[in-house]
Amino acid sequence: MRTTLQKLFGIDPRSLAAFRIGLALVMLAELASRARTLGAHYTRDGVMPADVLREMTNVPLLSLHLLGDSWGFQAGLFLLSGLFGLMMLVGWHTRWATVLCLALTYSLHVRNPLTVQHSDLMLYAMLLWAAFLPLGGFASIDVRRARTRQSTRVVFRVASVALVLQGVFVYLVAAVSKTQYASWQEGRALFTVLNKTGVARALGEHLLDFPDLLQVLTYAVLATELAIAPLALSPWYTARLRGLAILLAIALQAGIFVLLDLGLFQPIACVLVIPWLPAQFWERFTRFRLPRARAAERPGVRRWIGEAGAGALLTLVVLYNVLALFPSYPRPPAAIHAAGIALRLDQSWRMFSNTDGSPQGWFIVAGRTADRRVFDILTGRPEVSSAPPSRAAWSQAVPNSAWMVYWRQIRAPRFAALKPHLADYFCRRWNGSAEPRSKIVQIEIVYMAKQHYDPALPPRLEPRTLIRKACPAG
Repeated sequence: MRTTLQKLFGIDPRSLAAFRIGLALVMLAELASRARTLGAHYTRDGVMPADVLREMTNVPLLSLHLLGDSWGFQAGLFLLSGLFGLMMLVGWHTRWATVLCLALTYSLHVRNPLTVQHSDLMLYAMLLWAAFLPLGGFASIDVRRARTRQSTRVVFRVASVALVLQGVFVYLVAAVSKTQYASWQEGRALFTVLNKTGVARALGEHLLDFPDLLQVLTYAVLATELAIAPLALSPWYTARLRGLAILLAIALQAGIFVLLDLGLFQPIACVLVIPWLPAQFWERFTRFRLPRARAAERPGVRRWIGEAGAGALLTLVVLYNVLALFPSYPRPPAAIHAAGIALRLDQSWRMFSNTDGSPQGWFIVAGRTADRRVFDILTGRPEVSSAPPSRAAWSQAVPNSAWMVYWRQIRAPRFAALKPHLADYFCRRWNGSAEPRSKIVQIEIVYMAKQHYDPALPPRLEPRTLIRKACPAG
């Protein structure tokens, strides 16, 4: 029994080293992407001042990023995160670097939850399990400088079980939840997703003219996702079938990448399956060989404490992912749910499942001057159009995925208290560089709600005003 479990949930040290490098790279890339809008999302002059965030919640917010609200303070924390990410990349003081990357990533997500999407939660989950694993046991500075002994045995711990299962849960929940909605059952899902403003790449836009092909591709995506989890957990022909699962996962993400612009979702999803790489892959296709295995070391007290902590966290993750398989998506008891939210483990990988209920529209931010001229604040143009923005205009208005997620969430009525701060942010940004005659005195933010879920029906547009208010003086 133990041999079977170790075969399924043990991680080869070389796979763990490759995972460490990939994890560090995607974390640094995500940090660089968020740094482009640091002032907008994490300072007092942005869309989410710290005191406003505190007023929105009745639970303590554990975030270093809330200790200061200036651009310099936030930039310092970003640089610190980048430093720890580089340390993890090269495997120097790896355990501490990983723990600190985890803490700062958690802190950053708490600072502005409206910019957090599924790929960010995936990255956080990988960092969490990585903190319990010997990431520096192979191909690291720690091994070269003898700070830690080189790993020679398969890593089989509670956290290795969790890390392997994390990828399984992502694909299993995503696939099962898709089967519960009409758009996937009828083959319309890809058409619906590609109609989301600013998401489709050039090839994706071109494929909108071929709805029959998109129907075939929709079923292909669903079949691929349904196959990945059972292949990854097969107790028979484990190495071969797991290799096939990895190839299917990478091919799926590559296909999505050429059609959709989802930020770093695809690279992060590819890193997630690296721990599945079996020893046979390294023996057959690379020159990375392990030294002769040492006798197993007896775990100490610290190791047992870590195993117990990882086990408790894994239990919570399993509970949430099992509940996410049900169409009604029930919640656990209140106390457990509070712990899940606090630890950011209230996972639900129901991504792109209810495509008929997802937003497809775009935003217009119009500023009016004292002499009644109107500017498009997002693009800087001296006229406002209700037409859908081009991909170039959308890229200018939404420079990273954090803005894309923010726009998607700010529409909700429960965030009404944040809309004035969003309007004031655009007033300050425009008036700070505009000539006196072009300064705006009033701003209006409108969501152009688009509904085009069926290729047999024409699209419907409905303008919805989020807020209209005067710009703050000065």
